[in-house]
Amino acid sequence: DPYNMRLAENVAKYEKILDETPIRDGEEDSYLPRPNVTHLRTRDLYEKLCQTLGSQPSHYKDPRRSCSYHTNRSPYLILQPLKKEEVNLEPYVVLYHDFISDYEAEKIKEIASPWVSLYNKLQEE
Repeated sequence: DPYNMRLAENVAKYEKILDETPIRDGEEDSYLPRPNVTHLRTRDLYEKLCQTLGSQPSHYKDPRRSCSYHTNRSPYLILQPLKKEEVNLEPYVVLYHDFISDYEAEKIKEIASPWVSLYNKLQEE
């Protein structure tokens, strides 16, 4: 988008960083240091989008897989979209992250606990 000012500013910023960073001969693992600033909150939120124990590194291997915010055109999800991570394309497998709060998860466990106990007792018989 040529009219996106934030994108243009980011391109200019990273071009400047690349120009100012000396290239070290023979060093394959040279990298740009991560800026230590507090105003990059959106970057941190974006990076947290795909952080899972099982699949975090693997989504970098296949550029067709991605992470995104998912609303399913639901008015309820527009204000708080789901974090969707594509884990596999064939078969299509996705993970949804943080779709219930810790409080809600504890409440579900509390409500389900008697039923789980009953099921376990029935399995023992």
